[in-house]
Amino acid sequence: MHRRRVYRYAVEEELLDHSPAAHVRWPRLDHESHAIGLDRNELGALLVAAGLGLSAEHALISVLALNGLRVSEATNADIEALGIERGHRTLMITRKGGKVVTIPLAPRTARAIDLAVGERIEGPVCLAADGRRLDRHGAGRIVCRLARQAGIAKAVGPHTLRHAFITAAQGRGVASDASFSGKREDGAVRVPGPSLPTAACSAWRETADQHSRVRTGLQLTPRCGISFCNAA
Repeated sequence: MHRRRVYRYAVEEELLDHSPAAHVRWPRLDHESHAIGLDRNELGALLVAAGLGLSAEHALISVLALNGLRVSEATNADIEALGIERGHRTLMITRKGGKVVTIPLAPRTARAIDLAVGERIEGPVCLAADGRRLDRHGAGRIVCRLARQAGIAKAVGPHTLRHAFITAAQGRGVASDASFSGKREDGAVRVPGPSLPTAACSAWRETADQHSRVRTGLQLTPRCGISFCNAA
């Protein structure tokens, strides 16, 4: 399809007399997603495994699974970009194409970030073991390791968590393409609020609580300090 547009542009600029691809029959594209997703049980187990681990890893899993960030958006997030708008915790991130948007954070994501940041007032939100900014490769290894610890046999990567978030949010009727760009469909700036991430979180609330009791025997883990049965 890109080649056809190149030929069309060349004809418009009078570089070619006619497009050699004008009468070519292109194969139909399959727009249906074939990505391997996580169900509620698997994602609940992954959140519990992350909560029992390091605070930085818990924050990473939270922003990926409960806020649907891309791995680059999560690893590039800085402490200085955290804020509060209309009573809601927010994070300013850079989307694809360099677009800077402010997104609302799910309550559990905000608490996980607070634990990961600690007393720091600047720098990356997610740090690697050596104290430097976590990169996308390190984030991928963390997600894979925690997935194995959670007993998930599927091949899981950072984008799997974003896929699971969007699927859950759309299933609850609160998600649209515009919702993830930080703007409403009419082009106005989306007012930060808990509806989108909280609805996605609540899809796994009961499952996560069940896993935390059955798999760990704990409802409130001492290291992460976050109860998965509390939405707010």
